[in-house]
Amino acid sequence: GICGAGPAYCNALSTWTPFCHDCSVDSPNGCPTFGCDDCRADSQRCVGNRNGINPIDDAACDACAAGQTYWPCDVKGSEGCWCWDTALPRVEPSPPSGLPLAEDHAIHDADADADAIGRGVCGRDDDQDVLFPPRAFELLAPRASPPFTYRGFCEAVDDYNSRHAEKAFLMGPRERRLDELAAFLGSASHDTDAFRTSREYLACGDRVERTLERRRELGGGGGGDDKIDDDEETEWYCMPCAPDHYDYTTQTCALSMLDNDQSYYGYCQPFTAPPDGCPCDYVKEVESSGPLEGRMRANDIFFGRGSIHLSHNFNYIRASTTMTGSEDTFCAHPE
Repeated sequence: GICGAGPAYCNALSTWTPFCHDCSVDSPNGCPTFGCDDCRADSQRCVGNRNGINPIDDAACDACAAGQTYWPCDVKGSEGCWCWDTALPRVEPSPPSGLPLAEDHAIHDADADADAIGRGVCGRDDDQDVLFPPRAFELLAPRASPPFTYRGFCEAVDDYNSRHAEKAFLMGPRERRLDELAAFLGSASHDTDAFRTSREYLACGDRVERTLERRRELGGGGGGDDKIDDDEETEWYCMPCAPDHYDYTTQTCALSMLDNDQSYYGYCQPFTAPPDGCPCDYVKEVESSGPLEGRMRANDIFFGRGSIHLSHNFNYIRASTTMTGSEDTFCAHPE
């Protein structure tokens, strides 16, 4: 891992977690943008956009920093090459809007509360400059359930903006920012049933949680004194359901789609492989009898999740690469 960089850069397994970095602080070159005209530092490399309509290989972008002017160096915007600071995780820039960062005291005030979250977007109900106060969330989502909370939304805004030069809900005039915020919240509310579910109902509305024991060896000093660490891991198991058999009131399924040894094949193109799609296959029920009868591991299926209901293995891998810099983040653990 990279624990020497500080605890903020490590997850529970002591491996690099790309969610915890601020490109404006952690890189002397600032947050990356598309184009390689200023790609000059020793730690920087001109690389290709692997998630565009026409993906570009890194090798094709190598000459752009040296002044090449033809393809792909002449491709403008989010379909072209970009300058990656290799000292940080590879998180691609956001598509450029062409708008300036808003001139808002809540965004730029150096004396602002260090504990403030959702800078420039969230805040108090009595602050007229706040785009999205707590009361607005309560009116929009009166029955919201975890992980959807006002604080969670505000922290997610900060988390995303710390990794991108193009800031969410902070570009351009106030009216433009409100339009962007309203469009996102409207779409997210639709996909999550007014922020009441983070998983698609028919695929995983009827679910149970199980805690599994996991044992792993911790390297010792040699001589047979390696230690064993007992750990617990939580897994979700879903009962996939046809619409006619699902009760939306009780969130239960009367008949599993895995009944009678059937396979579940939703959201998987099994013949795609990285970088085109996360590895996946048709799945069977975990147990033919017992508490997990008719259920499948949630982490085996790429059904709709989250506020934008990301779905299908070919979308998960692209989102994982774009948002975290690694295919494995969402492919290995879609939950």
